[in-house]
Amino acid sequence: MVELAQLIHQDCERELEPAKKQIATLFEGLGSVMGRVKDPVSAGNRLQRAQDRFGATVTNPEQAKSNLWDAVGTRLVLSDTSPAGMNETAARIADGIRSGKLDMFEFNNLHGPGGKPYFTPEHIQMMRQAAAEAGKPLRVNESKLMDTGYTVACGYLNHGNGVKGELQIIGPRTLELANAEHIPYDVSLGKPLVRDVPKAAEANIQSLVAPIENAMSGMSDVQKARYNQYLNQSYIHARNEELGVPSTPPRLPPGLSEDLSAENITRVQKALYDIKAQYKS
Repeated sequence: MVELAQLIHQDCERELEPAKKQIATLFEGLGSVMGRVKDPVSAGNRLQRAQDRFGATVTNPEQAKSNLWDAVGTRLVLSDTSPAGMNETAARIADGIRSGKLDMFEFNNLHGPGGKPYFTPEHIQMMRQAAAEAGKPLRVNESKLMDTGYTVACGYLNHGNGVKGELQIIGPRTLELANAEHIPYDVSLGKPLVRDVPKAAEANIQSLVAPIENAMSGMSDVQKARYNQYLNQSYIHARNEELGVPSTPPRLPPGLSEDLSAENITRVQKALYDIKAQYKS
């Protein structure tokens, strides 16, 4: 699957800048826009899951493009996640769908148990109505529960050349936690954390992530469930901070390694970013 992902990587790279420009134009003034192309190892992992979990057939580049729904990733980091800010964001999405400037085929509103999603049922209905007016089907999961509490809105888009992409919409505090939570998430999927980096950086990165990998490898099913509950409470706390609601950070459950705390995985994530940025420069 990694070999197939490598074959389509250049096509995906060509769509990145147009996708970022498209999102920046549609949501001008609402926040900052980021973008990335999924690396071949991660893309291969996703294609394998599409085949194993959903029965997809992935034997050639076109099938790989069709089943790699987040090949190009764009992210809108909102500067205002208040009700007024989300009203404006939802209106922009609806306008983009209606006008054809946003070729969206699916929308997921993710959050954890008891968490606060970014979009309300009224916002979702606005998007459904826009899709109906445009005559294009839009699959919607308006309140998808995530065990870890992962909180984000995801729109799935058709870009050029058969490439698909994921548009994430998120606030800054929740993004910080989501970036950090990707470390234990990747470990849980069996994805190598040391990948797509210069050889000289591998030992440094491995020393940072090894304690997290070791802590997760020794967890029982009960401990994993408790850790997910802790992460969910951490996302609720992050959303409260974005909304200006008084909130206290949750405590890591007894028996879990401090290496898995939100504070530590955030520290490690920032250190990894700094190392990778150093080598890119």
